[in-house]
Amino acid sequence: MTVLRSMELPIAERHDGYAVTKIGTRNGDDYEKQLDFGPTTMDKLPDPDMTYKDVLIHTTAEQIDHKREGNVPDGHECHWTVNGTPQQTRVLQQIWFEVDGRIVAAGEIRGVETGRIWFTPLWDVDLEPPEDPPNQGFLYVEPIETEQRSPAKTQ
Repeated sequence: MTVLRSMELPIAERHDGYAVTKIGTRNGDDYEKQLDFGPTTMDKLPDPDMTYKDVLIHTTAEQIDHKREGNVPDGHECHWTVNGTPQQTRVLQQIWFEVDGRIVAAGEIRGVETGRIWFTPLWDVDLEPPEDPPNQGFLYVEPIETEQRSPAKTQ
């Protein structure tokens, strides 16, 4: 005797060659927006209680000037090269750039992949870092709240 079973498959949508599936670790509020920007490496968190972090990068003004709004063609995104795959941040978190002890620019993360963090063109800010900025590379920091909103979030 043959036994057939059927089951409903989870919701999956195609995006740039990846199947993006809603799973329990995604925030319900931004799931639709995340679909617009593609998959994230954080779909399966190593620790379900982990909170996502912003990224604070130590750099020079010369290294980010071409990534600022007005210097990036419409419809283009920027990226920052990193070692490995960022594991504690995701789409919709902020990326902050520190120069000489001040945070001078910010962007909204649009994707993470091995070797890169993708983000919107940078807007100007003038903030004190929430902790000692790194001498090189980047730090994960708790989300930084400011009165200045991301242009992407105000649309």
